[in-house]
Amino acid sequence: MVYRLVNLPTHQLQDLEEKIQRGGRFVVFPYAISFLVVTMQQLSPAIYISGDKDLNFFARKYVRKNYQYGLWAIPWGIIKTFDYLKAIREGGLDVTEDIMLNLTQENLYREEVLLNRHKTVLKHPEPEEIKSLKRTKNIAPNHASVPYLVWVLFKCSKRRRTLFLLGIAADEAFELAEPSFREAVYSQFYKRIPFLFVDMNSVSDWSTLLKEQGIPIQCNLF
Repeated sequence: MVYRLVNLPTHQLQDLEEKIQRGGRFVVFPYAISFLVVTMQQLSPAIYISGDKDLNFFARKYVRKNYQYGLWAIPWGIIKTFDYLKAIREGGLDVTEDIMLNLTQENLYREEVLLNRHKTVLKHPEPEEIKSLKRTKNIAPNHASVPYLVWVLFKCSKRRRTLFLLGIAADEAFELAEPSFREAVYSQFYKRIPFLFVDMNSVSDWSTLLKEQGIPIQCNLF
C-alpha cells in the first residue's frame, strides 16, 4: 500500500527522524464517500502531526469531509460516517512506526512511501479475543454466510486506544450481512469498544490494508 505524505516539516530524512523522536507522528484519518446505495471506505494520506494544533486542524478537515461526502447512502453511509467520526475524535490512526520503517530519502523527496514491511499499523487480536468472536456463531441468525473474517487492531493516536477493524467476506451483499454481524459481535463485546466493519469483497483502502496485514479467521458465523 502506498501512502502519500503531507504536511512534511522537512525533506531530509535525518531531520525527520529527530522530529519523530521529539514527539512528531504520522496519522491517517478514515472517511466515507457515498452515492445512493454505495459507500466507499477511504483513508487520508499520512499526515505529519507536530502537536495539537496540527491534529485539530486536520481532524476538522476530515470531519467535514465525512459529513460532506459520507451521508448520502441510506443506511450505510450514515452508519459508516458516524463510525469514522468516532475514530477521528480519538485522534486518527497512528501509522508512524510503519512509515518510518519503510521510509527512504528518495521516498521523502517524492512525498510518498510504499509499505513493504509492517510493524504496528495493524496488530493481531489476542487468542481470547478470537475465541470470543467465534462464539458469535452460536447466536447469529442463519440468513447470511460469512466464510471468513479478517480481524486486526488499529492504534488510535490521541488517547492510545485500540480500534477494532473487522473485515467480512460474505456470500451475500455486505449491506445485508453487516447488521446481523454487528449485533452478534456486540453480544460478545462491550458496546463501548469501537468496531469498524469492512467489506472484503470491495476495493477500498481498508480492504487493501486488511488483505496485506490482517489475520484470516476461518469460521462459519452465520
